[in-house]
Amino acid sequence: LKVLNAMGAGAVASVIQAALSAVGEPIVNRVLVKRMKVMEAINDCTPAMMLDFFKTTLATNFLKFPFFEAINAFCAALPINPSIRGIFTGFVFTTATLPVTNYRYR
Repeated sequence: LKVLNAMGAGAVASVIQAALSAVGEPIVNRVLVKRMKVMEAINDCTPAMMLDFFKTTLATNFLKFPFFEAINAFCAALPINPSIRGIFTGFVFTTATLPVTNYRYR
């Protein structure tokens, strides 16, 4: 039950983070990659572009966030040192979700 509750919390976090990323990341990418000024980057981004990016971000987040919360809840039940638990959780999460993250930034 704890794992399912954690996955639910991860799903909620997925939506919130996807909305924030859909607005912020296209602007940041233009500033960092295209070397645009901030206002130019803001004016270059349309709501349609942000909505398209939201769809991609939401899909990847629905895989990543609940998965992280499930790993974290599972590991919390193991009788191991919290530092080792954190290293294990981070290793499993990043190894398993790296292809998903790379898809998002293609």
